[in-house]
Amino acid sequence: MNEHQQLTPQLHGVDEELPQRITNDELYRRSTQYRYWSFTQDELTDLRVRVNKKGEQTFRDKINSLQDDDEIHREIKKFVSEQFTPLTPSDELEIVIYYARKCHDLSNFFKFTTQVRLTAVSYLLKFYLVHSVMEYYPQQIMYTCLFLAAKSENNFLGIKAFSNAIPKTTPASILEHEYRVLDTMRFSLMCHHAMRPLYGFYLDVQQVLVKLDFGRLCKDYENGRRCVNDSSFSDAQFLFTPSQIALAALYIVDDVVCMRYLMRKFGVKKKQMVAMMEERERVKESSMEPDKTEENGDLTTQTDSSLDRFNKVMECVKRCAVIMQKTPDPTVQTAKEISLKAHFCLDPVKYFRKLQSATNNVSPVPETGVKRELTDVDGGEEDAKRVKLN
Repeated sequence: MNEHQQLTPQLHGVDEELPQRITNDELYRRSTQYRYWSFTQDELTDLRVRVNKKGEQTFRDKINSLQDDDEIHREIKKFVSEQFTPLTPSDELEIVIYYARKCHDLSNFFKFTTQVRLTAVSYLLKFYLVHSVMEYYPQQIMYTCLFLAAKSENNFLGIKAFSNAIPKTTPASILEHEYRVLDTMRFSLMCHHAMRPLYGFYLDVQQVLVKLDFGRLCKDYENGRRCVNDSSFSDAQFLFTPSQIALAALYIVDDVVCMRYLMRKFGVKKKQMVAMMEERERVKESSMEPDKTEENGDLTTQTDSSLDRFNKVMECVKRCAVIMQKTPDPTVQTAKEISLKAHFCLDPVKYFRKLQSATNNVSPVPETGVKRELTDVDGGEEDAKRVKLN
């Protein structure tokens, strides 16, 4: 027994061997964000369909509870059975994204940090993976999510100051849904975003590609930050990890730098890439089976291994880049139409006449110019003006 073992008391139930090192990927996979909010594309689609059916059933129950001896109630039932169609999953997603963009604008108005802005949008999107727009209207939920995100990210603003800056809101109206949002999040408020991994890649690229022009890299980093911001309205956060989103952002803004960086990290040489591309073209032209390419011994086992890892990462990055660029941007007119239907689902008696007149007299508003003024779909004033994203 050495001197260290003599001086160190043996702890009951603790092995003498040192614990194995845990990678950052393993740490992330233990997080609540990965365990609760990571899906495949099919799982995410099915989840939204189930939530939509739940909201539709809630609406049907409200209609069935109306009294037949009341004239207005009879008209509502007839209108629903003959003319009205509840919101579809795509309708719900569009109105949620509309208010997610408003949440982004409102966060800028309060000068909140980027972390608060991304967290608030994430809370809002997660909330509507559990609840339907036909159960809770997104406007008030959006205010609650932003206020809660400011608290959870240590950028606290008093409830009175927060509500006084937003028209037609009170402290009670904002705090009313706070517990519901917390319960939906399963009281796990930590959000992992792609901004920090993007900054890490920005530093690492400088060490790996030492001859790269620094001005070009700085420009790529700034454009990558904007890309990550825009991707917060997509499904990327539910389908990919933050580091994959960060790499995809770098790939979108500068695919050459991204590929050179990954080739250097995986030890892939340019000649190996050329040989691989030529082999793929040869297989494609001759319609060979994929397994037959193993008969060609031009590449060594080590090369195959590094190329396989590189190809897997690049395929993931490219898929993520496609998802990140699918960011819905509903128009004000579309939001108004969906909003009216959502309000009718929430309170059929109150909004029946308004929806009936809108259904019988549809007059679309033409879009003009690049900028558009965002008016509150409920008739109030807008919190900020937003330039249409291209």
